[in-house]
Amino acid sequence: METESLKWNKMVDLWVEGKLDSPYAELLTYDNEVNNGGHWQFFDNVSEIDNLDRVVKVLLEVLPVDFKHILKSAYEEYKKDPDDEEGNLTPFLDKCDNFYYENCKKVESILQQYANTLSL
Repeated sequence: METESLKWNKMVDLWVEGKLDSPYAELLTYDNEVNNGGHWQFFDNVSEIDNLDRVVKVLLEVLPVDFKHILKSAYEEYKKDPDDEEGNLTPFLDKCDNFYYENCKKVESILQQYANTLSL
């Protein structure tokens, strides 16, 4: 297996074990959750296991500028109505999700650069 892949796998293992350094743990969580269920899933799942405000703050410090705007906007809208029983938030979050899906290579590149620093 290629060294980069092995290092990526080590990073993921550290993340699963809760031993990955901040801000990479938060960044990997963001990437994983959004890619699996969008921003809505990210907000809901993180708020169940961690302080969502803290995680978003960490992400806003490390994300590329265009992602910062998307995350900040999505989070502000989500906080207005986290249950969104009327379905008003869904179209907005869908746009945020689509931006992420189309540009996630930027985030994955940051994560790969970090993974490459890990010892095997």
